Amino acid sequence: MMTETGDLGFEPAVRTAFGFLVEEYGFRVAASSADRVRFESSGVYVEITSGRYGQEVGVECGRIGTDERFDLQSYLGAASAGLRDQVGDGIVDTPEAMRHCTAHLAEVLRAHGQPILEGNPSAFELVSPVSWAHFNLDAIGPAEYRERYRRELDAARAGLARLRQGPG
Repeated sequence: MMTETGDLGFEPAVRTAFGFLVEEYGFRVAASSADRVRFESSGVYVEITSGRYGQEVGVECGRIGTDERFDLQSYLGAASAGLRDQVGDGIVDTPEAMRHCTAHLAEVLRAHGQPILEGNPSAFELVSPVSWAHFNLDAIGPAEYRERYRRELDAARAGLARLRQGPG
């Protein structure tokens, strides 16, 4: 028998684990339900979601007022090859697993997501080149694909270099 997300304590687990967004970065809870909690600052949002029966918990980030959005795994994978695997699969089926999973995701975001949480444009540029067209050669011709991919890869590498240099 499957347990609904609310029975797993999703909302309180998220509010507890991701409370640092409010305390340290000035976010506020903009929306909250049994399967979704959205934190917003003046320019950035972080949305934590869970499937109806709690099968998977995920973290999505983006800039408010744009169509930009990406999951935490995509950002970590773009920032450093080894970081993507730190997120895990997010699969939960008990209240204890929910608390553990949300705490882990929050720690990963806290440890590696500062550029996103502060709205650093380079962090968003790092992830923005990844789109469906990169994987769908039928959408554009191979020559155009290679040229677009090369330009976007160069831009992503430049963004990563700026992130590594830090502020200044």
